[in-house]
Amino acid sequence: MDFAWWPHKASETVASYRLRCAQIIAELSRRGVSCGLYAPGVAPKVLVLSKRYDAASVSTARALRDEHGTRIVLDLCDNHFSFAGQAPEWQARAETLKSAVAAADLVTASTETLADVIREACPDVRGVTVISDAAEQPYEPDLNAKLGDIGAEFNLALLRQKLDRNRRRLVWFGNHGSDYASGGMLDLQRIYPMLEVLNAETPIQLTIISNSAEKYRHTVKDWRIPTHYLRWRRTTFSRAMRMHALCLIPIGDNPFTRCKTNNRVATALLHDLPVVADSIPAYDAFADAIALNDWERGLRLMLNDSTEATRRVARGKAILAADWTLPTIADRWLATLQALTR
Repeated sequence: MDFAWWPHKASETVASYRLRCAQIIAELSRRGVSCGLYAPGVAPKVLVLSKRYDAASVSTARALRDEHGTRIVLDLCDNHFSFAGQAPEWQARAETLKSAVAAADLVTASTETLADVIREACPDVRGVTVISDAAEQPYEPDLNAKLGDIGAEFNLALLRQKLDRNRRRLVWFGNHGSDYASGGMLDLQRIYPMLEVLNAETPIQLTIISNSAEKYRHTVKDWRIPTHYLRWRRTTFSRAMRMHALCLIPIGDNPFTRCKTNNRVATALLHDLPVVADSIPAYDAFADAIALNDWERGLRLMLNDSTEATRRVARGKAILAADWTLPTIADRWLATLQALTR
């Protein structure tokens, strides 16, 4: 095998696996490239450690390099270097990451901001290349996929029943949060006062699609606007998104969130949803396609001016088509990996 990915978790519930492993492998395999997931006993020409930087995995990768000449790529899409004030185990994890960077022949980063962080935290890094996330297309499951997760189908049907036709439908989606950085679902609390004002003018409801019902209950426990929760499942996500009229992406500013990619904006736009969001560097390219840092005006504009909302979604899709399609991003992966084998 020429190129192998070894993700920290090979699960479709993990965005980094879907975006930076599974769909890249599928696209390159379609082209006839020899690639796949890493399996013990196989020595690829290039091994991509996808967010996998524990000491044991890095030791295995180094052994492959020593014995077979395998080149090591460490692929990162989150800032795990900044754990100031965190528990000792998280600070130790940052040091382990720095050791993995030092061992790699190349580090790939999902954003320019993260690449800068890597260079600053690890002056001895051999090289850093930015490869963005490819926009993830809406997923339409076949009958077998639906039957494979009947519980998810039931929950989707229940959500459909709960949605009030007389209220505008807003949606937030994403990981509920992490132990080492602020943000996630709790960012909704910061914009709640604006949602309540909006609700007095235009009745609204909010659906949260995530991976923690407990965090959902904590987040909305004192809210007066109607809310709904749907556990994220790949088979139901796209259909749930299309039940809504507007996507909200509030983001608290910190070293972790500043390194995030545009994948949530891209996902919303590809589901034909206008977006109101806080700005991070990866969203700058979409300044003309979404409402950034302007919640009060942006919420009203996107809900009440359908012509402008439609224009912005179309503009966003055009931006994605120019730079973030799967074939384009796969080209960058292939060129980067092939260069290491020359």
